[in-house]
Amino acid sequence: MPGMGPREGDPAPDFSLEGIPPRADGGLYQLAEQRGRVVVLAFYPGDFTPVCTRQLVDYETHRQKLVATGAVLWAVSTDKLEKHERMAKSYALAFPLLSDPNAEVAARFGVRSLMGTARRALFLIDGQGVIRYRRDEPLLAHLPQRGRHPGGAARQQAVAATQAGSGSGIAATLVRRKTSAAPEGIRRGAWEIIAAGNAYFWASLAASVVAAGELRAAFLACRAERFT
Repeated sequence: MPGMGPREGDPAPDFSLEGIPPRADGGLYQLAEQRGRVVVLAFYPGDFTPVCTRQLVDYETHRQKLVATGAVLWAVSTDKLEKHERMAKSYALAFPLLSDPNAEVAARFGVRSLMGTARRALFLIDGQGVIRYRRDEPLLAHLPQRGRHPGGAARQQAVAATQAGSGSGIAATLVRRKTSAAPEGIRRGAWEIIAAGNAYFWASLAASVVAAGELRAAFLACRAERFT
């Protein structure tokens, strides 16, 4: 369920933010200046996190499809410009990364989290500045739900898989080496920690893939001029 904030059919709150790359005229990125164009506005929790990195790289992969429709893509997080610049250079991101350091814009759109960052959210804003599509995802959606906590069946299945040798990554390899001679209870506890972390990561990654699919749908909608 979306939090407080504008819904589909409501005017999008205007804002002005600094971003990377800097505008050629030295000004701010202002939503109101984009009237007449479709804007895809993507909020995300933070640069260099595994899920957000996957999400932004996927956006860049499909960016040209969006540009071809005449629409624009802006991504917004609470990261500072310096971090945005490193993120853009590290992953060759050509679309603007906007800095909302106090999460004020995220709050206007109803996607500010309890931790003071932006939740993962996607808004499709038409040429008249009206929100035509909204999808936002609370960060808590990634956390294990009751019945699937570290003692639940889901984790037990993941533990069984990693104990059978399907655990992957540097952390899993180190745990495998360091616990090979440890008592069974310690080995099991270590594998449960790895399994719980893996479950959290893959749940988050799956959510990112869904968000990327929504963005591709936005591309198609823009190309069909449904919202212009």
